[in-house]
Formats: sequence, C-alpha cells, structure tokens
Amino acid sequence: MAHGNGITGPTPVGGAILTLGLAVGLAACASPSHTRTASPTPVEQQVVVERPVVPTERTSGVAERPMPPDRIVPRAATGMQTAATVCATHLDAQGNRIYDDPLCPTRDSRTTETTPDVQDPAYYNRHINSAVDHVRRAEVAGDQGNIPDMLRHTDLSLSHATAAQRAVDDASLNDGIMDLRETMILGQRNHIAPAALRDARVKLTQAAHAHPVAARTGTVTGELKRTSTPARADGSEYYVVRDRQRGDTPVVLSPDLSRQVQDGDMVEMQLDAQGRVLAVSKYP
Repeated sequence: MAHGNGITGPTPVGGAILTLGLAVGLAACASPSHTRTASPTPVEQQVVVERPVVPTERTSGVAERPMPPDRIVPRAATGMQTAATVCATHLDAQGNRIYDDPLCPTRDSRTTETTPDVQDPAYYNRHINSAVDHVRRAEVAGDQGNIPDMLRHTDLSLSHATAAQRAVDDASLNDGIMDLRETMILGQRNHIAPAALRDARVKLTQAAHAHPVAARTGTVTGELKRTSTPARADGSEYYVVRDRQRGDTPVVLSPDLSRQVQDGDMVEMQLDAQGRVLAVSKYP
C-alpha cells in the first residue's frame, strides 16, 4: 500500500501470488523434460570376414612316368617270347657307358618257352651251351674289373642254366647255379667273385659234357620213359631215353614210332643232327 511518495512492500495477497509463481517455476525446472534426446547412434563396427581360401588343384610339374615300353613278340614257330626293355644309362669318368640298373639289359635276352620246348631234344644243349658261354664272358669281365658286365653276363648265364635245369636234373648244373647266384649277390655289393665264377664255369661245363642230348647224329640206348608232357597236336609223344652214364636224353616219337615201343622198354634210337628220332628198336 502506498503512503504518500514512499514505496511499500507487497501486500499479503501479492506476496502469496508471487510465491506461488516462483514455486511453479522451480517445479518446472526440476521436472524431467518430455522431449527425449536420442542417444548418438554408435558407429557401426565393420566386421571383416576372411573368406576361406579354397586351394586349387595342383598340376604336377612332372608328368607321370609311363609304363616301360616292353614289347612282347610271340614266335609261333618256336613257342618262345622275347621282351625288349629300354635301359637307362650314364657315362663314368672314363667315358664308358654304364647301366643304371646292371640287370636291365639281361631282360632283353630272356626267353620263355612253352612246356613242349622243354622236351625238345635241342632244348638242353641250347641253354647249357649259352650258360657256359656267358659265364666265361662274366669271368673275363670280372678279371678286368668291369662289374656291370660281370653282372650282366652272370645273370644271362643264370637264366640259361635255370632253363636247362627244367629239362635235366644234374648235380653239377645245380651246383653251378648256386655259384652263379653267389656271384650275383657279391656283384651287387660291388665285389668281384672270381672264385665263384671259376667254380660255376667248371660245373656248367661238366653238366654240358654229361648230357650231350642234342645237335648230334648217332645212336642212343637206354630205358625208354614216358614224360608227363601232353602229346603234340600231330600225336607225337615225349619220352626220355635213360642211360646211367649219359643221363636222360629227351626224344620225341611220332605216332608210328610210339606204337613200336612202350614205356619201360630198353631201346636203341637213331637220331639226326637235330636230335629227331629216325628209327627205334628194342634193345636186347
């Protein structure tokens, strides 16, 4: 209330109103805002996913080694098969050609005969003579210190001696084969076997002289024994003429000659140069 020119304080009613306004203002400031502020969007994390590496198929830089170019050539006339093999070689310090596999060249000369060939009169002589020839060559190579050639000829001799063994069971031949095998073992260890080669040569030569069953003309006598080999297509049959001193002589009898004798007979046979029976008669 104003009294003259002086200024007085608020009236009780005005003060109440003022107090109420202040209270409402303070309450408004203290209350939470109705406007929600969005929290800042977090930066999206970049997740790097490593893609699995799928290995591609490798292509080998080395071509697959082909099969050895062996060729089998049948020979209908002899019933024999010969295999040819390509052998890897290298040069030594002296310029000599050396086989990487010392036994490889021998595979070119090996033959496989059918069963009737074993009973051929010329079969044994063909192989035993070849065995003696190659063991002599092996002995010379050993004396010269040429182990690869020694091994090659020894293996060839062994191949022929084993083939001859299929036709005739001879103690000297069997012992010679054992000496040849001993030579092969020592040679593969880079050793020369002069004693074994010498023994093999002596024994194979004895076996060759003890059974001269082919490539000769003349007469053979002894006990006729039938073999288990099946007859030929023409009816010829396989026998051996057994003599205590000369051993077994394989022979082939034609159907006509077979009818003149039988198993167990003591016979006398005339042979031609190829060992074929020309005539047969019972030996008294």
